[in-house]
Amino acid sequence: MDNFETATSLRPGLAGTFTWEVPAGWNVGRGAWGGLIIGALVQAVTAAEPEPARTVRSLTAQLVAPVLPGRVVIDVRLFRRGAAVSVWTATAVDAKGEPIGTATAVLGEPRTAAADADYGRWGMPSAPAIPPAIEVPLVDITPPLGPEVAHHLWFRPVAGLPLSGPPAETVGWIHLREPVAHSAATLLAMADAWWLVTFTMLDRMRPLATVTFSANLLVDPATIAADEPLMHHGWASGSHQGFTSEQRRLWSADGRLVVDNLQSTVAVA
Repeated sequence: MDNFETATSLRPGLAGTFTWEVPAGWNVGRGAWGGLIIGALVQAVTAAEPEPARTVRSLTAQLVAPVLPGRVVIDVRLFRRGAAVSVWTATAVDAKGEPIGTATAVLGEPRTAAADADYGRWGMPSAPAIPPAIEVPLVDITPPLGPEVAHHLWFRPVAGLPLSGPPAETVGWIHLREPVAHSAATLLAMADAWWLVTFTMLDRMRPLATVTFSANLLVDPATIAADEPLMHHGWASGSHQGFTSEQRRLWSADGRLVVDNLQSTVAVA
């Protein structure tokens, strides 16, 4: 079975393109897990950036159609190169040439002029007060209970099970079953790993999808151990006519904010 790294591996082509063989076994509903798609898009822009010091700082993606197993082409283009920041766009198309996802990524160098700032004092939110991961039981939600992608993920839920009712909030620990060295691709993907908050509020299971994903990466991925569980906290800000605004945060075990993520989700049917 593929791990995350092999499942998002790309083959470089001509003129800024990459070929991605979308593997089977990573589906959520009709298509591949959104985190896998986000990971592949991040891998593409990271590979295209010629300056290693410029790393992914933020990503905004639109996931516009189900991504089926098979060949996908990712076209990467430089939008702007500044003195210390690069902005790239990446568009994925399927074998029929139909667009299935697009992303804009901001890559930037560390700002040495601000190196003396005490960033540990920044930020108003703090990690939820929940038991350590080792004290929270694993829950296996592989099929038929949950989606295919659950074969690759371990969930340790604390609150917010599907169909459990208010509040519209999910909290728990998440990690890959087969750990890989963390990168921007894995950490941004893991922000999409938990089930949508909308599921907690439904009276029965219905198809849902993420249409817009926007996230800021706030740590050096090398500081997160491959086998370290990440604390997930998600909540719904509001909903209207089937579209929901969902905020998600991933925290490290030592209380650092790893990813700050905003998603627009929609009821498919």
